[in-house]
Amino acid sequence: MPARLLLLYNQPVLPADHPDFASERDVLDTVEKIDAILRGGGFAVERFGVGLDLSPFIDRLKRQPPDAVFNLFEGFADRPVTETTIAGILDWFGIPFTGNGVEALTLARDKLRTKYLLHGAGLPTAPFFSVDRLPCPPCRIDWPVIVKPTGQDASVGIEQASVATDQRALEAQVAKVMDNYGSPVLVEKFIRGREFFLPLFEEYWPDRNRRELRTLPPSEILFNDPSLWPIYSYAAKWTESSPEFGATPEQLAVDVRPGSPIDWRESPGRSIKRWAAGTMRGWIFEFRTMAIRLFWN
Repeated sequence: MPARLLLLYNQPVLPADHPDFASERDVLDTVEKIDAILRGGGFAVERFGVGLDLSPFIDRLKRQPPDAVFNLFEGFADRPVTETTIAGILDWFGIPFTGNGVEALTLARDKLRTKYLLHGAGLPTAPFFSVDRLPCPPCRIDWPVIVKPTGQDASVGIEQASVATDQRALEAQVAKVMDNYGSPVLVEKFIRGREFFLPLFEEYWPDRNRRELRTLPPSEILFNDPSLWPIYSYAAKWTESSPEFGATPEQLAVDVRPGSPIDWRESPGRSIKRWAAGTMRGWIFEFRTMAIRLFWN
């Protein structure tokens, strides 16, 4: 009898005219692709879209628990913190599921908390400060800076105007982000450099009680328009009609040789492994490099 998998995802809640509509709907395309792959692998797959009422989901788990859950639930766009809620429910029922658990998801959804963790662990991270309320205080780090909502992912809230080169632009962008996504707002030193996606996953052998962090081949986001800030903005990721989308292709064959600023033989690196391995089961680690080795010692 094939293993019974529940393919779990969030039902979109945003109206079609919402600026973040595209990123939320993307999960439906992912569901189609993952469903086909799993069925092709011989699994018995059932799809389940979680809505704002959790009762049907909980009833489904009680009535017929699956062997495992392929978890694509990313939280509702208007309440992104709900991503951790579903992981917690699956943990409560003791059902194995793909991706990260509550601890890692809670951390990953909070950029400010992650910054403090990196700083506390002695890992190099861009200088930063947070703004909890208006008016925005004078910038105390070198220009340019980049302004980000602390509780969003998928580049939501990131645009060309997110990079500020003076106090007036900073104040305007902080006010905009706070109005759209709430506080606190994260302000970081802008780092100009190459940008990579590095998939990491934790491999676990229960018979040996051994865990090991592994990597998949990296990819790089190219910035082909010198008139734009080199950032992977919301438009670059999701708005196919925008100039940014066409100017930021993803290159899967990354040319990084031994002795260059990033040496992939060392990845993910001892420092990252020390702080991340205890909470992480699988995620995409996105980072930017300067001319020096930034993340690894």
